[in-house]
Amino acid sequence: IITKGTDVTSQFTIQQAGTTITATMTSQALAAARSLATPMQYTLLIGGKANYANGKGAAQVRADAGKKATDEVEFCADPTTGAALNSHGLKNKGSESAAGKTKTTNEPYVCGYVPPVAKAVISEASQGGDQDDINGKSVMPGQKLEYELTSEPTIPNNLSYAIESVAFTDTYDQYLELDKQTIELRDLETGRTISKKNYTLTADTEKHEFT
Repeated sequence: IITKGTDVTSQFTIQQAGTTITATMTSQALAAARSLATPMQYTLLIGGKANYANGKGAAQVRADAGKKATDEVEFCADPTTGAALNSHGLKNKGSESAAGKTKTTNEPYVCGYVPPVAKAVISEASQGGDQDDINGKSVMPGQKLEYELTSEPTIPNNLSYAIESVAFTDTYDQYLELDKQTIELRDLETGRTISKKNYTLTADTEKHEFT
């Protein structure tokens, strides 16, 4: 339909009210349709992207699901009853109205997934630190810190799209002087450091973050 169909958007008035999109055929187009010798098929195409928690991000998704800030979240809805399995799925429904009659559609749905992620601040071994978590403890000016950003996801087996890239983004305090030479990625299964040839590192000093 997208590649072979004819764009007839101009024949409709399109309105949005909240999460509902309504396309109403104009009077001129309706008059022309009545005189057609054969039936015409119309398809309403609505593009978009998953917008968890109304754009409030992964943190709000975890809160809505009653999870901790670091937890993994997978949410869905039963396709038959609509009952929540974990939290809620992203459902869609529609209808068509003509000649005073309305025909409702089925309700396809998709599931959602948010990977786990945890951050820790560690005392740096080069200055005598024992590499324990020092969250909430005091440090002196010039003392070195080591931050760890860890994720061990259980990827769902029903992903709609293949994973093409993975990115870690870390935002640090404005009073931390970043030492880019010490940044490394580690494979938790093998315990080995990942070669810098296998990823790119970018830093934004104004936003105090790197990816």
